Amino acid sequence: MNTNMVHSKEANKVMELAQKEHWGFRVKEEHGMIEVPEYHNEWWYIPAQEDDPIIPENARTRVEAIKRMMPIQGLIIGHEAPKLLCKPKEEPKPKVQPVITPQNSPATNPINGSAVLGMLLLIPGMMLGMLPLLLIDPALFVVLPDGSRIEVMSWYLPL
Repeated sequence: MNTNMVHSKEANKVMELAQKEHWGFRVKEEHGMIEVPEYHNEWWYIPAQEDDPIIPENARTRVEAIKRMMPIQGLIIGHEAPKLLCKPKEEPKPKVQPVITPQNSPATNPINGSAVLGMLLLIPGMMLGMLPLLLIDPALFVVLPDGSRIEVMSWYLPL
Protein backbone atom coordinates (compact mmCIF):
# COMPACT_ATOMS: atom_id res chain seq x y z
CA MET A 1 0.00 0.00 0.00
CA ASN A 2 1.46 3.34 -1.00
CA THR A 3 0.90 5.76 1.87
CA ASN A 4 2.52 8.65 -0.04
CA MET A 5 -0.76 9.27 -1.87
CA VAL A 6 -2.62 10.10 1.36
CA HIS A 7 -3.29 13.79 1.91
CA SER A 8 -2.25 14.58 5.50
CA LYS A 9 0.43 13.65 8.03
CA GLU A 10 -2.20 12.27 10.40
CA ALA A 11 -3.76 10.13 7.69
CA ASN A 12 -0.29 8.89 6.66
CA LYS A 13 0.41 7.78 10.24
CA VAL A 14 -2.90 5.92 10.44
CA MET A 15 -2.34 4.26 7.07
CA GLU A 16 1.15 3.14 8.20
CA LEU A 17 -0.46 1.58 11.29
CA ALA A 18 -3.02 -0.15 9.08
CA GLN A 19 -0.28 -1.51 6.84
CA LYS A 20 1.69 -2.78 9.85
CA GLU A 21 -1.40 -4.50 11.33
CA HIS A 22 -2.62 -5.76 7.91
CA TRP A 23 -5.84 -3.75 8.17
CA GLY A 24 -7.38 -2.52 4.93
CA PHE A 25 -8.10 1.10 5.86
CA ARG A 26 -9.21 3.54 3.17
CA VAL A 27 -9.12 7.33 3.08
CA LYS A 28 -12.42 8.87 1.98
CA GLU A 29 -12.58 12.06 -0.05
CA GLU A 30 -15.24 13.52 2.26
CA HIS A 31 -13.83 15.63 5.05
CA GLY A 32 -14.67 16.60 8.61
CA MET A 33 -16.95 15.52 11.45
CA ILE A 34 -20.71 15.87 11.12
CA GLU A 35 -23.31 16.74 13.76
CA VAL A 36 -26.41 15.47 11.92
CA PRO A 37 -26.94 12.71 9.34
CA GLU A 38 -26.10 13.71 5.77
CA TYR A 39 -26.26 12.20 2.30
CA HIS A 40 -23.26 12.61 0.01
CA ASN A 41 -21.91 10.66 -3.00
CA GLU A 42 -24.40 7.81 -2.56
CA TRP A 43 -23.59 7.35 1.14
CA TRP A 44 -25.65 8.17 4.24
CA TYR A 45 -23.32 9.36 7.01
CA ILE A 46 -24.52 9.23 10.62
CA PRO A 47 -22.50 10.47 13.61
CA ALA A 48 -21.78 7.70 16.12
CA GLN A 49 -20.64 7.43 19.71
CA GLU A 50 -17.71 5.21 20.66
CA ASP A 51 -19.91 3.16 23.01
CA ASP A 52 -22.59 2.59 20.34
CA PRO A 53 -23.58 -1.11 20.63
CA ILE A 54 -23.83 -1.48 16.84
CA ILE A 55 -20.03 -1.08 16.48
CA PRO A 56 -18.33 -4.51 16.42
CA GLU A 57 -15.53 -5.31 18.84
CA ASN A 58 -12.86 -5.62 16.14
CA ALA A 59 -13.71 -2.08 15.01
CA ARG A 60 -13.31 -0.83 18.59
CA THR A 61 -9.84 -2.40 18.67
CA ARG A 62 -8.87 -0.45 15.55
CA VAL A 63 -10.30 2.80 16.89
CA GLU A 64 -8.39 2.36 20.16
CA ALA A 65 -5.15 1.76 18.23
CA ILE A 66 -5.68 5.04 16.37
CA LYS A 67 -6.54 6.89 19.60
CA ARG A 68 -3.24 5.74 21.13
CA MET A 69 -1.51 7.60 18.28
CA MET A 70 -3.62 10.78 18.23
CA PRO A 71 -6.94 12.21 19.41
CA ILE A 72 -9.88 11.81 17.06
CA GLN A 73 -12.77 14.17 16.29
CA GLY A 74 -15.29 11.34 16.32
CA LEU A 75 -16.81 8.37 14.57
CA ILE A 76 -19.19 8.20 11.64
CA ILE A 77 -21.17 5.20 10.44
CA GLY A 78 -21.70 5.26 6.70
CA HIS A 79 -24.30 3.31 4.77
CA GLU A 80 -23.97 2.88 1.03
CA ALA A 81 -27.22 4.15 -0.47
CA PRO A 82 -27.08 4.24 -4.26
CA LYS A 83 -29.91 6.05 -5.96
CA LEU A 84 -32.50 3.68 -7.30
CA LEU A 85 -33.52 3.81 -10.92
CA CYS A 86 -37.15 4.33 -11.78
CA LYS A 87 -39.04 1.31 -12.96
CA PRO A 88 -39.66 1.43 -16.71
CA LYS A 89 -43.23 2.11 -17.75
CA GLU A 90 -45.03 -1.05 -18.72
CA GLU A 91 -47.50 -1.22 -21.56
CA PRO A 92 -50.71 -3.02 -20.71
CA LYS A 93 -50.63 -6.59 -21.90
CA PRO A 94 -53.68 -8.16 -23.49
CA LYS A 95 -55.36 -10.72 -21.27
CA VAL A 96 -55.19 -14.23 -22.61
CA GLN A 97 -57.69 -16.75 -21.36
CA PRO A 98 -56.30 -20.28 -21.25
CA VAL A 99 -58.29 -22.96 -22.96
CA ILE A 100 -59.01 -25.81 -20.59
CA THR A 101 -59.38 -29.16 -22.22
CA PRO A 102 -59.63 -32.55 -20.56
CA GLN A 103 -55.91 -33.08 -21.30
CA ASN A 104 -54.67 -29.96 -19.42
CA SER A 105 -57.39 -29.71 -16.79
CA PRO A 106 -56.08 -29.38 -13.21
CA ALA A 107 -58.41 -32.20 -12.25
CA THR A 108 -56.70 -34.63 -14.63
CA ASN A 109 -53.11 -33.24 -14.40
CA PRO A 110 -52.57 -31.94 -10.84
CA ILE A 111 -48.77 -31.70 -11.01
CA ASN A 112 -47.35 -29.91 -13.99
CA GLY A 113 -43.64 -30.54 -14.60
CA SER A 114 -43.02 -26.96 -15.67
CA ALA A 115 -44.58 -25.67 -12.44
CA VAL A 116 -42.23 -27.82 -10.36
CA LEU A 117 -39.26 -26.70 -12.43
CA GLY A 118 -40.38 -23.08 -12.05
CA MET A 119 -40.48 -23.40 -8.26
CA LEU A 120 -37.04 -25.03 -8.21
CA LEU A 121 -35.63 -22.14 -10.24
CA LEU A 122 -37.50 -19.48 -8.27
CA ILE A 123 -35.71 -20.04 -4.96
CA PRO A 124 -32.11 -19.74 -6.27
CA GLY A 125 -33.25 -16.81 -8.40
CA MET A 126 -34.56 -15.02 -5.33
CA MET A 127 -31.30 -15.67 -3.51
CA LEU A 128 -29.29 -14.25 -6.42
CA GLY A 129 -31.59 -11.23 -6.44
CA MET A 130 -30.68 -10.52 -2.83
CA LEU A 131 -26.92 -10.66 -3.52
CA PRO A 132 -26.60 -6.90 -4.18
CA LEU A 133 -28.03 -6.25 -0.72
CA LEU A 134 -25.05 -8.06 0.78
CA LEU A 135 -22.68 -5.77 -1.08
CA ILE A 136 -24.27 -2.66 0.43
CA ASP A 137 -22.84 -2.73 3.90
CA PRO A 138 -22.28 -0.17 6.62
CA ALA A 139 -18.78 1.08 7.31
CA LEU A 140 -17.13 2.80 10.27
CA PHE A 141 -15.11 5.97 9.71
CA VAL A 142 -12.73 7.67 12.14
CA VAL A 143 -12.42 11.43 11.74
CA LEU A 144 -8.85 12.53 12.46
CA PRO A 145 -7.83 15.90 13.99
CA ASP A 146 -7.31 17.43 10.54
CA GLY A 147 -10.76 16.24 9.39
CA SER A 148 -9.58 13.30 7.29
CA ARG A 149 -12.04 10.42 7.26
CA ILE A 150 -10.54 6.94 7.41
CA GLU A 151 -12.71 3.88 6.77
CA VAL A 152 -11.51 1.43 9.41
CA MET A 153 -14.01 -1.35 8.92
CA SER A 154 -16.93 -2.65 6.90
CA TRP A 155 -19.47 -4.84 8.66
CA TYR A 156 -19.81 -7.60 6.06
CA LEU A 157 -16.82 -7.33 3.77
CA PRO A 158 -13.32 -7.76 5.21
CA LEU A 159 -10.99 -4.78 5.10
